[in-house]
Formats: sequence, structure tokens, C-alpha cells
Amino acid sequence: MLRRSAWIILGSALLGAGLTYAASSLRPAEYEASTSLAALSGATGNSVVSLTLVTTPPLPQSVVQNALRSQKVLDLTLAEVRGSALPAAEKAALAAQLRAEAAGGRYELVRMLSSIDPQQQTGIYELRSHARTPQAAQVLADASAQALLRWDQERAAQNITRAQQTLRQQLANVDARLGSQPGTIETQSLLTTRSDLQEKLGQISALLTAVGGTLSLISPASTPQVPVSPRPLRDALLVFTALLFFAALGAIVLDALRKRVNSAADLAPLGKPLLGVLPLLKDGQAEVLAETRGGALYEQVGFLRVNLASVAAGRTRFAVSSARPGEGKSTITAALAQSFALRGLRVLIVDADLYRPTQFRLWQRTRAHFTSTSVGGATLYQDLTPGSGTGATDLLIPERGVNDAGKLYEVISSVADDYAYVLVDTPPVLVAASALELSARLGGVLMVAALGSELELVERAMRSAQTAGSEVLGIVLNKEKETAGNVGYGYATGRYTDTPGAEPAPLELERP
Repeated sequence: MLRRSAWIILGSALLGAGLTYAASSLRPAEYEASTSLAALSGATGNSVVSLTLVTTPPLPQSVVQNALRSQKVLDLTLAEVRGSALPAAEKAALAAQLRAEAAGGRYELVRMLSSIDPQQQTGIYELRSHARTPQAAQVLADASAQALLRWDQERAAQNITRAQQTLRQQLANVDARLGSQPGTIETQSLLTTRSDLQEKLGQISALLTAVGGTLSLISPASTPQVPVSPRPLRDALLVFTALLFFAALGAIVLDALRKRVNSAADLAPLGKPLLGVLPLLKDGQAEVLAETRGGALYEQVGFLRVNLASVAAGRTRFAVSSARPGEGKSTITAALAQSFALRGLRVLIVDADLYRPTQFRLWQRTRAHFTSTSVGGATLYQDLTPGSGTGATDLLIPERGVNDAGKLYEVISSVADDYAYVLVDTPPVLVAASALELSARLGGVLMVAALGSELELVERAMRSAQTAGSEVLGIVLNKEKETAGNVGYGYATGRYTDTPGAEPAPLELERP
């Protein structure tokens, strides 16, 4: 099946790959720059801060990602871009792209890859920026990193500011109590508390100027030298591989959905008699003639011979064909000819399949040399089956120049009167028109269908033959598989048995 569809599958994949290559080549170049940030523990190590507020917590994995997409970081990024050395037009274009992404909720210009270690409370964040020029990609990566650093700095400073506000509120409360209760016993205690708060407030104010966030810059972005896209060859290879796979898969699925010949009953709706059913031989063509003389095919081919003679109604020239190659028409032609010869009849086989001639190779197994004569534009090989009693099988092979159906029929007619039957092995009906032209001049066509072949193709072949003026005498089902329930009769070396391979009966039969 895949062999029949190979050109369609390969052509589809090549076409898709070619279009992808062309489309990818037209895309503008895109450059990628990257920079890295590290997230360290949020503890400041200052006892005053630790006593007055909760230290800066470590950043969860999703926090930095969400911060990168926030309006605050976007504004900081735009400010960094505006302050860069890029041309004004490129700044405006980059800013417009950033705003459009934020409005649409699609963030592709700057992407983040993170690696977090929860136990050590550390993480690595890699920012990858994409732009049309190398300089713009570098500026965008650095601008995004600086925006995140400033956001983290402000986040850390917020905690210090809250601590400062707390101390100021406590100091204001102490001052209020001192003003309302001057000269009391608690005055000295309040003064001590006030002095302590002022000292802590001074330390907090000093710490506020040196506070640092959780994030720190590992390495700034470098200017990329090679664009990351487009890559026409890579894209084309990916599309080619994908189309090749899916096209083959589709062909397999479509082939599985087609109705096939699974038994003789499937051929009944075609309206032609089933003339014979032949089993699948283990050795294929290698032993077909031997099996016809005294093996598994002896009785099956005998039924075919009798049924064909019955429906032929006196006609003696037949075409043997099939819908597609590989159905077994050539082996059936040879087996049928030998069956007629074993009955004492002279039979002529014509190998008209000039595309895939098979008959000479089949009969060459029976003897080393043949007597041959030239007949018109063909070669006649005589006495293919020595020892067949009064019967004989001859083989007529046309020269390759004789590809006209009318001329070939004239050659056949010049020698046909010397034979009881003429069996013409034609090309498959749906492959070569010469099969239809030749079969229309003969007494009918014997259609061969192998088990598992497509029923639609068999029906098309029969309609084509009938349209061309040839009568389909019947159908032969070939390559039927044996099942455990099959019971038949067979001959082996003159002995009669119920099933092939069983113990032979003691009765000896003479071969007619």
C-alpha cells in the first residue's frame, strides 16, 4: 500500500517543504540576546531590621515572571529603552512592540527561563530578548534586566520604609506621653525609650540608602552575531519529516478503511461466478507447478479447470488478468495450463505482460532447455511439460516491439488452431490499456483477485473489461489463508489423503 502511494506521499512532503523554505526565506531576520539574574536569600544580616520587620522573603518562581509582565516593570523597561543609544526610529518601534504585547497579553519579545533551588532559597533567571537588529536585542535584554533590578530594589526598600514608619510612630507616641505627663516618675523611662527609638531610626535611615534587593545581575547581554531565525533549511526539514509521517499515516488509515476481499463471500455482489479458490503457497511461485502436478493445488486448479470449461461454452481463447500487479495471475495461468495438459490437452500460454514477463521464469524450473522457434514477432517455446502424456504446454513470448494488440492477436491466431486452449497472461487491467484491447479480441477474461485486495479495484477492473467489449467469465480468489477449520482433500505422490500432511490412506490411485 505504501509503495503504491509512495510518490504521492513523497511529493506532498517535498511540496510542503519547498513552500516552507520559500516562506521562511522571506521572513525578516530576528536576533536573540540573553542576560542572567541571580536570586539570593532576602536576609539583610542587620539585627535592628530583624527586630522591627520581617526580612525580605525569597522570590517564588512565578513572582519574577509575573513582575516581568507587570505595568510597573514595563514602564521601567520603556524608560531604559528611551535612554539607550539606539536610533530614535528603532526606539519608537521597540516601544510600540512592547506596548502592543502588553495590550494583547502575548509576551514574545522577552522570555524568561528560571532555575529555582527551594532549599537554598536561590534561583537563576535568564532573560532572552528578540529583536530585528542585534543592537536592539541587546538593549532590550539589558533594559528588562535593569527594570527587574529596580523593581526588586523598590520591593526591598518598601519593607525598610515600613520599618522606618513604625519607629516614627513609636517615637511620636513617646513624645506625646512626655508632653502630657511632664515631671512624673515615668519621665526618665520614656526618655530612655525615646533615645533608643531615635538610635534605631537613625540606623534604619542609614540602612535605607544601602538596601539591596534579592536579585543581582550575573552578566549583561552581549551583541548577537547570528540571527536565530529564520532558518529555512531547518524549517523545511521539520515540515518534510512531519508531512512524510502524517501523509504515510493518512494513507495507512485510508487504506484500512477501504473494503477488502476477505473471503469468497465478498466477491458475490460483483455478479460473476467464483470459478476457483486457490490457497496461499508457502514458497510462492517457486513450487506452483509442482503443487499443481501432485500437491496442494491439484484439486483446487482442477475445480478451476472444470468450472472454466463449463462457463466458456465452447470458447477456447481466454485472457487471465487482474486489477493490480501481485494478485497471482501469472502463476494461475501456468497452473491452469498444466492442469489442462495433465488431461491430455495441448495448451498455449501467451505471455503478453511485456512490462513484467513471468512465464519463462516459472517454466524454466521444470527443465534446463526448451525447443524454440520463431513465429512472426514472437518466440514459441515448445513442450514445457514433458511427461504429461498426450498433452503439452507451449509458451509464446512476443518480442518487445510487438506491443500492438491487433498485431499480437494476429500472431496468436496464426498458431492457435494447433491447441485446445489458449491462455493469454495479460498485464493488469488497471495498469495497461493493452490488456483491455487484447482481452476484447479473445473469448473472455478470467479475473484474478488475491485475498486482501481492494474490492473497489476488482469491481473497477471488471467494469473496464466489460466496457472494452470483453466478457468477464468469472473470478478466481487467490492466496486464501488456511484456517484451523478448513477440511479438504489433497494428493501427494499418488496417495489420497483427507488433508495435506495427514497419514495417507492405504489406497493407491493412478493419476489420470
